[in-house]
Amino acid sequence: MRRASMAVAAICAAVSLIASAGHAAGPEPYRLEDALTLRTFSDLTWSRDGKRLAFVVSEIDTAENTTNQDVWLTDLERGETLRLTRHPKADISPTFSPGGDTIAFVSTRGTGEDAKPAIYMMSLHGGEPWPFGTYAEAVGEVRWSPDGKHLAYVMTDTLPARIKEWRKKKWDQVVEDERLQYPRLWVVEIATGKQRRLTSGESYLWNVRWSPDSRSIAFIVSPTGKPDDANDQDIGIVPVEGGPMRMLGVIGDAFAWSPDGKSIALATGSDRKKWVEKTDLWSDSLYFHAAQGVTTRLAAVASRGGATRVTLGMDRRGEAGAPVIAANGRMAWVQSRPLAPAEVWVAERAG
Repeated sequence: MRRASMAVAAICAAVSLIASAGHAAGPEPYRLEDALTLRTFSDLTWSRDGKRLAFVVSEIDTAENTTNQDVWLTDLERGETLRLTRHPKADISPTFSPGGDTIAFVSTRGTGEDAKPAIYMMSLHGGEPWPFGTYAEAVGEVRWSPDGKHLAYVMTDTLPARIKEWRKKKWDQVVEDERLQYPRLWVVEIATGKQRRLTSGESYLWNVRWSPDSRSIAFIVSPTGKPDDANDQDIGIVPVEGGPMRMLGVIGDAFAWSPDGKSIALATGSDRKKWVEKTDLWSDSLYFHAAQGVTTRLAAVASRGGATRVTLGMDRRGEAGAPVIAANGRMAWVQSRPLAPAEVWVAERAG
């Protein structure tokens, strides 16, 4: 515990991540306007070598009454943090190429009323983002395959032309749950741009994860998009080359592949007083983020069972998000404290 906590302090002191302005010289009243200027962080993702961390920063534009999201990058080796994208529309879901020199992400950069979120790429050596392919409907998330040959992405169904025309003319009466656009899992080949749909049927899916050998894709799936089915979740797996979706038959809302692709660890439970969140680290132990009372901790348990041990005390006052862990053991998470806004924290290893 002590060694792990010292690792966090050393990394956080050495690497200056995104933070809001420092405290003023004297005490000042906290106003609503101050809360609206705070940045929030999401979509933390590591490069394969664990040397770079990409994440999304959200900022509120009070003048325009909008929220903008852009992709930022921290280079842990150089101790540098820079803003990768600067666009009035949201840039989300960053994912590294296996070589770590390119990032793909989702953005709405088209023109006209029908502009939809699509996949863009950006070289980390410099230059502007460029569109990768064209998409009939909105893309929600994107993930690069470990072998670098494909992008997996989630795209909603296309509405019938009749319904689209109604919506343009404001003729459609919206009835909750009456007409749903289901998200589908697709893959696109990097070399050719060829797109293939992998899922169908009336189900919602998200949180796409490639198997280590790039042959299968797993995801969280819900039978419908209706509120009553929000907690009826399973883990589905489909082969990249096509085939039926296989359900694991377990209720879970977070999971991770083992490095050999033979196992999947998942977070589930019935004790509503304690919450367990996902991590991406795999070893002889399973690491998970647990909330107990008003504190949060990173804990571990042997994959074959046994006593739970605390490896990193993220139990400072405040709220910590689920960590993401790189292949080399580096860990990153978002944490806020009573006297400090949300910040991105990094630890050298889980414990």
